[in-house]
Amino acid sequence: MHLTETFGKVKFVSLDFTRGIASFIVAAAHFSPYGGYKFPELLGGFCVGYFFILPGFVLTHAYHDQICAKTYSFREFIVARFARLYPLHFLTFVLVLCYWIAVSIAVSMGVNLNTTAQWSWLTIFENISLTQILFSGKVSFNSPSWSIGIEFWSSMLVFFLCLPIKTIYKLTLICIFSTLYLLTLPQGGFITSHSQFAFGFIEKNLAAGGFLFSLGWVIFHVHRYLANRKIVATKILSWGIIPILLIAIIFPPVSFHTSPWVELFYFLFIALIVLMLSLTPAKHPRISDAMGNLGDLSYGIYLWHMPIMLGATAVCKIIQQKFGIDILATPLGIILYFSLVILVAFISYHAFEKPSKKFIRHFFEKKNDS
Repeated sequence: MHLTETFGKVKFVSLDFTRGIASFIVAAAHFSPYGGYKFPELLGGFCVGYFFILPGFVLTHAYHDQICAKTYSFREFIVARFARLYPLHFLTFVLVLCYWIAVSIAVSMGVNLNTTAQWSWLTIFENISLTQILFSGKVSFNSPSWSIGIEFWSSMLVFFLCLPIKTIYKLTLICIFSTLYLLTLPQGGFITSHSQFAFGFIEKNLAAGGFLFSLGWVIFHVHRYLANRKIVATKILSWGIIPILLIAIIFPPVSFHTSPWVELFYFLFIALIVLMLSLTPAKHPRISDAMGNLGDLSYGIYLWHMPIMLGATAVCKIIQQKFGIDILATPLGIILYFSLVILVAFISYHAFEKPSKKFIRHFFEKKNDS
């Protein structure tokens, strides 16, 4: 049985598994221009939305009771979030920074790489402070990590929503983020917008993050209501609804260019999938372990695939110039890329993520005791 580290609560391994699949989809979507295959439009963007709804649900499940009872402080919560998210983000950021510095040096020496350095001191500050895109408006360095900044700051919203305060205050905050997100929809919303700010001042990623994290919090309470009543029909219904919703998301019947409001309904579909999966736990121990293991690798898959892709494309360009073979576009290149992503994610989780998380939490616990 998979348990959460902090309070020993049962993990939703089905949700962990889908998080791993979603990370793999994002890696596939980013690699598709190089791999010579087509990918369903906007599916990668949906997965990022899923990464916002899911933590809203999971963090509420893991911490709600202790935060509500005031036995778990805001400081402890932030340390736990920082220890989980920051180490791997910082490591991959440094590696990609070194890559672009090397590119800059090579270009200055007259090497024709058909690319330009994509960094500045401002984007370095944004990555260090987890405020990616907020000031520069640019995705920089390890580009998928912009969502890690949104996840970190939106986690604070979950802490507030779990506090034992009047419901009216919680609903007011949820309404504020919902309104901000809805205001972005006429200007392209979260998925299809080409501008960073709606109306010049609403940062669309933060607005969407706050709304989707709030949605995850709401879904948790719906889950608890249904689970406590042990409604068998709900579990049976889940297995019928989940495939329909997945098909609708992968092959959307309505184009997002038809109406900007379509995006909202698809995020509601994703929230419903989270709810349905939470009500249908994996029973078989081996299946449960396999699903949980893929979930463990999800963060590594998400953050490592871009540095690996940058390195692979650089090496393959050299091979192509010398031998005229584009390895990335071959089946062998695709297999090697995804195999390397999984291998590095596995090593990263066991050799870096778990030890660094343990070290940071232990460090701050000792500092707090002193």
